[in-house]
Amino acid sequence: MLISTWTIACAGLTPGLSSSCAVYHAKPISPEQAVAGIESRSLAGTHAKKFLKKKLRHQVVPWPPARWTFAMLTQVAYYCHPAIDVAQAEFEIARAAMISAGERANPALTVTPKFVRNPANGASRWILGSFADIPNSAYFRMDTR
Repeated sequence: MLISTWTIACAGLTPGLSSSCAVYHAKPISPEQAVAGIESRSLAGTHAKKFLKKKLRHQVVPWPPARWTFAMLTQVAYYCHPAIDVAQAEFEIARAAMISAGERANPALTVTPKFVRNPANGASRWILGSFADIPNSAYFRMDTR
């Protein structure tokens, strides 16, 4: 039983071409929920208490405190200000960009029909043309070694 070169090439390329595919998970954004979350922030709420406990590294008793220290007011200002949420989102975008920059580039295999104007006797006017684009990521990393 003879195995064609095409079969061997397909069997060898298939795992390599499918190994670097990324998966996208959609996370819908609800503006109404975001606004409600920001507007529901209160200094007397349990979320503010948990935030201060985490940032100050000690329990604040009684809650809400009768007298606020400068450190407590500074942390509460960070907690209540919506620009902090924007900055955290931008940080997460930058972190995701760094992760995706380190990923391997996806290879591509293109198969297209081609028309031959003057085929040999008995040959079809249509042939299949293929192109494999396999990025060489080592080339781009040579200057870092």
